[in-house]
Amino acid sequence: MRNIWDISRPLTKDLAPWPGDTPFRYELTWRLSQTCSVNVGALNTSTHNGTHADAPFHFHGEGAAIDSVPLENYIGPAVVIDLVEKFSRTQPSIAIADLEHARPQIAETRRVLLKTNCFPDPTRFPDWIPVLKSEAIAWLSELRVVLLGVDVPSVDPIEAKFWRIITLSHSERLPSLSHSN
Repeated sequence: MRNIWDISRPLTKDLAPWPGDTPFRYELTWRLSQTCSVNVGALNTSTHNGTHADAPFHFHGEGAAIDSVPLENYIGPAVVIDLVEKFSRTQPSIAIADLEHARPQIAETRRVLLKTNCFPDPTRFPDWIPVLKSEAIAWLSELRVVLLGVDVPSVDPIEAKFWRIITLSHSERLPSLSHSN
């Protein structure tokens, strides 16, 4: 039997949303009592909160919606590449050289999860995150990677106005998963 790990971050009222976006909120709208046979809750949140997959539609008006993205990309063996303590505000780029040692595992699993620990406090939105260089996205695509997961809110810089890396990854048919745990 194979193990399955849940890599999603918990959704809580304290989770810092993308600046200006809708924060996560949960409330009980019905409560179990003598006059009510069930508890019922309501959620209000942005799809960008917590662990999430960006569909091509997120960046391209004619892109595929998330229900068209193959679920198989997100389920299966993956290699976790530990990049903890490799990055800082002055060295924010992830290069091929940072990933190359895991090439055999990448080629075997075709799913890559990058562990940076650059977002340790989910109650405070980060003011910078490490991002992949364009060459690293192309290299992962050449290895036929079907999923790139990161433990930060995005694969692009926080201050980006044009989503260069995410757009490149989708053009390379490389789905991304952000905010993984």
